[in-house]
Amino acid sequence: ITGAILATGTVNMSVLGNQTINYTVNDSVGNTATAARTVNVVDTTPPIITLIGSNPTIIQAGSAFTDPGATATDNYNGNINGAITTTNTVNTSALGNYTITYLVNDSSGNTATTYRTVEVIDTTPPEIIMIGGDTEVFQDGKYNDLGANAWDNLNGNITSWMTVVNPVYAPTPARYYVRYRVIDTSGNSAETYRIVTVIASEASGLGTREG
Repeated sequence: ITGAILATGTVNMSVLGNQTINYTVNDSVGNTATAARTVNVVDTTPPIITLIGSNPTIIQAGSAFTDPGATATDNYNGNINGAITTTNTVNTSALGNYTITYLVNDSSGNTATTYRTVEVIDTTPPEIIMIGGDTEVFQDGKYNDLGANAWDNLNGNITSWMTVVNPVYAPTPARYYVRYRVIDTSGNSAETYRIVTVIASEASGLGTREG
């Protein structure tokens, strides 16, 4: 008489806990039998964390870093982005690899953890800013170079590291190139020139001198 069994109750998979299904059957003379099944709906599945953006993430030293973040979904709680906690130790003032940790718990205590690697590099050359521009000086006059400043995204002010080659020789009319060059601690270099023209007392052709 299996076909005569009547089952009552349903299992709601969206609700955690014990739920009961009751079974009743009658034979042809009215005798009744009952049974019950307990169904325990549990959640032992951890959430899933999905990183936003690239991993690893590569950024230039000295730049501002904003964590792209992550999303989290759970089989029971659904969207739990707001439950994510982040540990971020990225220091863009120091070269190297850093780890950002993302952790989230669902309402059943299941935990998920994932990581992002952030690599701080320095491939940016310094910047040389000349004080003043190209200039002219009369033959046998006096030339005082105004100099330049140098700044680097990682090392900051590196003016004192700059080398200057100044070939200007005022007694000889010519077009001279004063060279400014600087190298940062990552080996990135920058170079620029100032043109200094020594004007002859009488019209004459100019040579060229480069530092």
